Amino acid sequence: MPYRSTIILVILAVAGVFAAVWVERHGPATGTAQQADARLLFDAGALPVDDVNRITLDRGDDHLEFVRRDDRWWQTEPFEHPMKTPEIRQILRRAAELSIVDELDAGGAGSTGTAATLGLDPAAATLRLGWPEGSVRLLLGRRGIAGRSYLRKGGDPAILVVNDDLHERALEQDPVLWRDPTLFDAIGVEADRIEIASGDDLVVLVRDRRTWRMEQPVRTRVNDVAFEGLVQALARAKASAFVRDDPEDLSRFGLSTPAGSIAVTMSRVVEAPAGDAGVKRESTTQRLLIGARAGVGTQDRFGMIEGRRVIARLPEKTLGAVFLRPTDLAAATGSGVNAADVKAIRVSSTAGEFRLQRDVRRWIAPDHDNKEVEPARVGSLLEMLTEVRAGAVEIGAYPRDIDVATITLIGFDSRPIDTVRVAREKNGQRRWILENGDGVLRFFPSNFALGLDPRDYGLTR
Repeated sequence: MPYRSTIILVILAVAGVFAAVWVERHGPATGTAQQADARLLFDAGALPVDDVNRITLDRGDDHLEFVRRDDRWWQTEPFEHPMKTPEIRQILRRAAELSIVDELDAGGAGSTGTAATLGLDPAAATLRLGWPEGSVRLLLGRRGIAGRSYLRKGGDPAILVVNDDLHERALEQDPVLWRDPTLFDAIGVEADRIEIASGDDLVVLVRDRRTWRMEQPVRTRVNDVAFEGLVQALARAKASAFVRDDPEDLSRFGLSTPAGSIAVTMSRVVEAPAGDAGVKRESTTQRLLIGARAGVGTQDRFGMIEGRRVIARLPEKTLGAVFLRPTDLAAATGSGVNAADVKAIRVSSTAGEFRLQRDVRRWIAPDHDNKEVEPARVGSLLEMLTEVRAGAVEIGAYPRDIDVATITLIGFDSRPIDTVRVAREKNGQRRWILENGDGVLRFFPSNFALGLDPRDYGLTR
């Protein structure tokens, strides 16, 4: 007998669940529900997803506006912020795939109560989709069970029961999740200037056509490997979280007086006004402000893109990759010339002075009766000057008191193209120091055999 009672209770429970689902799917028990064959809400072409360029979403006190510029979506209200394009397209795709599984007669008695009960009077959210040739407004009601939700299209009083994919995203997802956490846009070919400020220290990098150079704190060549790493790190830099929108007090996050900043200036070609000749370029600067530590026991910091009132959390790893010192970014080779552009070399050292000159495929010593010099030895000297990287780099005045040589590289037009000064420490590691007039000292080990003596080339003093 107990087993029979248990079985009966299970059957009744299952029947109750099915009854609840039926009631939910078929509306209130007023007899106004009319079953309809499932069909798409929008006919083919009625909602041109690829042409939609503006979206407005109102839900509760939130008013959000999104605009497509070129191929990227931006939030424009309540403030401007780049969005993840795939996330915004999910809204459009889910709207285009809405299917009607039922329709409720909203014209009979009690219809107002029905709309209110189903979250449509007022609507839980209003979604407007616009494109150049038209627009549509969707009133979203509450979500039901079994994957069903309620909706009205435009001014149509009919209450539609639809699949709840759009409702799930538009009603329940936090729009913050749709934001693009990428900190900088278009890093790379469009970048013209990068400024890294930390306290009172400032590093300025400037592009001149295809070449980058350092302008501050000294004018010098840039370490191509380090610079490429910096550009890649800036392009990958992302906020790990969005902490606060439109903060009233920036000092709480250490951003009223930032501890540092990174500014990237980019230029792009824009359409010139009618009648204007030539190419018009437009420059924009994005500046990331770095604030206080995000908490005790972490090196993450608060940050904010200047002009974008959103406080973000910046990972320690990201900050370490982009806040480079000038010594990290200065070129580590003694000279920046291409060895193939060197026609002649003049060496003046404590061991004597001599010249080496390229003569077709050989090297000669003009001051020594044009004696032929071993090409491999000259090639080694050029390699050490133009390719071998220093083990350490410092910014400072050239130590004239330990100066030992000057090497002048001369181009095919007989003009000097670079001059490298050579010094050597007298104590300690006895390192070699190369500097070519830029205030950057490049340190090489004691076994760095430059070849400053004429006898190294088979020449007499």
